[in-house]
Amino acid sequence: MKQDSQTSAGKQTPRKKRRIGRFHIAMALFIAIVAVSIALAVVIIATNRSKPDAEQTQNTVLGVKAVEVVGETRYSREAIAGISGIRIGQSILSVNKRQAAENIQNAFPYIQTVEVSNSSFDVIQIEVTEAEPIGAIYNNGYWVVIGEDGRGLETLPIESTRPPRYLYFKGVSPLTDQLGKAMLDDRTLNIVTELMAAFKDAGLDGIGVIDLTSKADIRLNWKNQITILLGNDSNLTYEVWVAVSTLPKILEQHGQTACGVMDMRLYSDASVSNPMVIFKPDSLQEPETDPTTTDTGESTPTDPPV
Repeated sequence: MKQDSQTSAGKQTPRKKRRIGRFHIAMALFIAIVAVSIALAVVIIATNRSKPDAEQTQNTVLGVKAVEVVGETRYSREAIAGISGIRIGQSILSVNKRQAAENIQNAFPYIQTVEVSNSSFDVIQIEVTEAEPIGAIYNNGYWVVIGEDGRGLETLPIESTRPPRYLYFKGVSPLTDQLGKAMLDDRTLNIVTELMAAFKDAGLDGIGVIDLTSKADIRLNWKNQITILLGNDSNLTYEVWVAVSTLPKILEQHGQTACGVMDMRLYSDASVSNPMVIFKPDSLQEPETDPTTTDTGESTPTDPPV
């Protein structure tokens, strides 16, 4: 019996050793895993701290990596991209395209349309088109260049009684002084647009002034020689075609340097069944009061000083 108990006790001793050995191995593995994790965390933190801010933002998930500006424009592409408010590295999902377009149009008057889109998953494309200048008005001591949509595009210094290179819209008061905003009212813009389209279609060259002081008495200045009276705006396109066919006859009869007034106002009167053109040379003209001046002879605010 004594021998059996010794044998039994002897068999239990190796089991305890094996249990102790496994525990030590598990603890060692755990400590090793913790140590490796800490080391990796330190490396990642150190690496991130060493990168420039721009590089970190570029690595943002779905971040904007580039802003491309396309379209012919007088403004630099860097300036357009900068004023848009779109930042490199910001999430594509957070880009406010409408606000970006508004920012650009408010900052750059010549830009007429802006389309902001995604050319790829991480590239924003800004496509711009510029307004075509069609003429100029006078406002507070400056010429203001007007675009085809009626917006003010830029100001020019007054150096003469007419704006350089541009058709002069005389007698027009701007709706606002702010460039990039609509300066012509709808009726004025419609008159100007119709007349300029008619000039092009009919081949009428040499118009330097569209006088809109009174929309019931619209006038054109042709080559500083002949003032064309159109009347109201009811039949403008047809009147331009009539003027094109009549001017050569006047020059043939009165000479190539003939000056005077070509009265076509009957064509704007629907009650007249057989309108005609009446030409009066300057030698037969009576002195006429300029409708853009006051009784003292001072220019109204809509016209430049002479």
